[in-house]
Formats: sequence, structure tokens, C-alpha cells
Amino acid sequence: MIEVREAEYFVAVAEELHFGRAADRLRMSQPPLSQAIRQLERKVGVVLLHRTTRSVTLTSAGKAFLDEARGLIGASRSAQLTARRAGAGLAGELRVGDPLDPATEMGALVGQSHLDRVLDHIATGREEGARLRTGGSRTLTDTGGCFLEPTVFEQVTPGMRLAREEIFGPVLSVLTFDDLDEAVRLANATEYGLAAGLWTSDLSTAHKVSRALKAGTVWVNCYEEGDLTVPFGGMKQSGNGRDKSVHAIEKYTELKTTWIQL
Repeated sequence: MIEVREAEYFVAVAEELHFGRAADRLRMSQPPLSQAIRQLERKVGVVLLHRTTRSVTLTSAGKAFLDEARGLIGASRSAQLTARRAGAGLAGELRVGDPLDPATEMGALVGQSHLDRVLDHIATGREEGARLRTGGSRTLTDTGGCFLEPTVFEQVTPGMRLAREEIFGPVLSVLTFDDLDEAVRLANATEYGLAAGLWTSDLSTAHKVSRALKAGTVWVNCYEEGDLTVPFGGMKQSGNGRDKSVHAIEKYTELKTTWIQL
């Protein structure tokens, strides 16, 4: 029998760090665990991710253009506690090392200038009052590679550099919200709009927030899903036009206009 406290931790891992399939498997497990998950969902509510998680940014060292850099979570005490345990725990467990090693989960940054830029963002975050929950330092220096510990910041506010600029490093900045309207405002308070993710057990919330988010792609209870038949592209400073699907054909088409006076 799994106790409710342990179940809350497991669902924190699954829900707060966006392991949608893992959460589904937990729901189909023994009744006490499923009940604990439902209780936690009621406490936490919705979790919004706008543009790092274990499965996305941290494992790619933040260099993928779809990586999230800001995590939004309900401001309730229970939501923050579960997010702190799950976020810091999983980030700290990631194995950093040689990308050719099958056991490696996160490789190095591109080079020294890239590493210096990300470290500068981390230093600024600490100076501006964000709380460094885990990571934040260079690691494996004896290898000569530009390795950085997976990093999670909390107590980040919208005006901080961590929340305003693209870092392109393994850094997650966690912001909190009191209600859905504030969550949407925070998610949209950026000049970028390539993709966003939303985690919720409420279908009405999924539809409402998806419509309100100013992003070219919105994933609900999943992340980085895609298909060649579905258009892909961003809003605002994240680009114009769409790739994939029939909507991409226009980019490869030359339009010609002919005027004839009879």
C-alpha cells in the first residue's frame, strides 16, 4: 500500500515535470495512489509551461529551440512544495557527461562563450533575488568540456532577466500565479511565442487557456508532439509563416501577377 504522502511525491514528478504518460500510468494503478493523484490535482490546479524540464530543456542542455525556459505553477503552498521536491530532485539526478556515452542524459554547451553567457544569466538571476534551488555551477571541468549543472530557479518575478530573455541553457525559471487570468498574462508577457505547454485535468480549462496563449503551438498534457501534416511556426518575434502541412507550400511557391488591358 502506497501512502498518500509518497503518492503525492510521485504525482509531483509526473505532473509538475510534465511526464504525461507516467501520470496516466499512475492513475491506472492501485486505488489509494489514484485517489492521491486526484487530490493533488485539485490542490495544484493547472500547470503552465512557456518555452525546462527533465525530458526537454535539461536533457538538451537548453539548446533546442522548443525548450521551455519558464515554468508557471499555482501559488498555493501545496503546489509550490510538490514542484520544489520534484523539480530540484529530478534536475539534480540528471547524469551530465560525454554525449557519446549511452548513460549520459545531458551533454555540454556549445562552447566557452555559450557557457559564459548562460553563467551570466544565472549570476544575474541571483543578484535580482531569484532563489537558486539546484545547480547553477560549471561541472566536469577536468574534461575540458563546457558542462553546466542542470539549474532550477524559483521565486522568479516577471521583471527579472531570467523571465524576459531566452537563455538557451539548462535553466528553468519558476514563476507562480494565483488564478488562470494571471497565468495567461505571465505566459504571454514575452516577445516570443513559438510554443507553450499546459497541464490540466479540466477540459474547459484546456480550451480556454489554449485559445488565450499567444503561441504558434500549444500542447496540452504533452510536449513536443508533432506531425508533418500539422502546421508549425511561431507568433510575435518567433517568426512568420508556417512550416509543415499544406500551409508550408506557399513558402515554396512563386506568385505571378499579369495585368492585361483589352
